[in-house]
Amino acid sequence: MTTLNTVKKQYPVYQFPSKGKLIITKSVQNKIEQAHKRVGNTEWCGFVFYKKEAGTITDPASIVIRVTNIYIMDIGSHSYTESNNNSEDILTMDERVPEYYTDRSGLIHTH
Repeated sequence: MTTLNTVKKQYPVYQFPSKGKLIITKSVQNKIEQAHKRVGNTEWCGFVFYKKEAGTITDPASIVIRVTNIYIMDIGSHSYTESNNNSEDILTMDERVPEYYTDRSGLIHTH
């Protein structure tokens, strides 16, 4: 039997000396809690909508972000989730998420 010697690659870590502020609105917090209650330990992913209220990327401590909504695209399994971001859901998201036109968006995942 042959064994492989594997070496775990170490990447440099950069920590910002100070961090910005993330505000999660009560309505978004309720949606996240509801998702966890409904699916338990199942992974889920989707879009997060937010507004940059203050600051710049060149001064991370000055950034203030307010999360305004989430839109779950997939409920996977206990260890996996993925979404097809070219699906019919994307084409009609603007009808269900008012923030689609006004806010910035990113991705959200269960953990």
